[in-house]
Amino acid sequence: MVRDSFARPYKQLTPGLQAVPTVAAQIPLGGGGSVTQWVEIEQIVVSNPTAGALTITVNDLAGNKLLGAVSLPASSQQVFSYPRPVKLVGASNWVGSGAGLIAEVKGYYL
Repeated sequence: MVRDSFARPYKQLTPGLQAVPTVAAQIPLGGGGSVTQWVEIEQIVVSNPTAGALTITVNDLAGNKLLGAVSLPASSQQVFSYPRPVKLVGASNWVGSGAGLIAEVKGYYL
């Protein structure tokens, strides 16, 4: 059984690689839960396996950008790792500038 690194009531964001949507959408939550207060992000791993450059944007519901249209060259990967979790009030959204980006977000929500 896998356990979150925090005691309850914190819940883990959905683990594993996922397609980054091309229309702004909430970063998937593990366990089918819902954000009641905030999301804390520890790390974002993004891969662009396409033949062209794409961008990724990650923000909170108020529009505060954690990653603001960060460009990833064709056939590249980038890791955004934070020494302390970054708190995004409300839920967190992400969007890619085109189809093909895949990413994993390590974090927790309450």
